[in-house]
Amino acid sequence: DVGQPGWGLLGAAGRPAALPAGQTCELRVGPEVFYLGSDAGTLTVRRGPAPDGDAVVTMLTDTLYSLLTGQTTVTDAVRHSTVDGDTEIARRALEPLAAALAKPAPSLTSKPAGI
Repeated sequence: DVGQPGWGLLGAAGRPAALPAGQTCELRVGPEVFYLGSDAGTLTVRRGPAPDGDAVVTMLTDTLYSLLTGQTTVTDAVRHSTVDGDTEIARRALEPLAAALAKPAPSLTSKPAGI
């Protein structure tokens, strides 16, 4: 269901991330909780609270979808959210989500349309 934040976040997993290894951000969207981290420079998304999270971001579902679809920027998303902890870590964790559903991450297995 497109109305669930988890589906939108899956589209961002694997995108390049500037989040330093070992630093995590907990993302709370409505009743759902996720934690964002990085592995080898790419975003990882998991369900549940972030163990020892460096930042906790609480945002409305509408704000998340606006970020994922490119209708709002990371700066505006942070402005319309509550951030506890390191704001810079929060921004770095949210950057890969920006327009993730509008511009899919490139893939080596992508084929041109029509094939």
